Amino acid sequence: MRLKELSSQSSYNDNILIEGNKYTVGTNDGKEFRSVTYKGTKLLSGKPMMVFKTNGISKEQLTINPSFHTFTLEYNEGEENG
Repeated sequence: MRLKELSSQSSYNDNILIEGNKYTVGTNDGKEFRSVTYKGTKLLSGKPMMVFKTNGISKEQLTINPSFHTFTLEYNEGEENG
């Protein structure tokens, strides 16, 4: 996505995360969740939350409040082992 396309969007976070893609997500307390798959958003008390699934054996759901979120790193194909 080009910078011009990003600046013309109506919201600061439209289409930044893509459902089904893997990410490393950091929160403002220093926690880091590596190689989680983005599933979309859901409402919690009327506020949209980001929903991820862990990719380990247990496949747990990880729900993050966007105001507690500090960074997201997207995995490119073939980068998970390096």
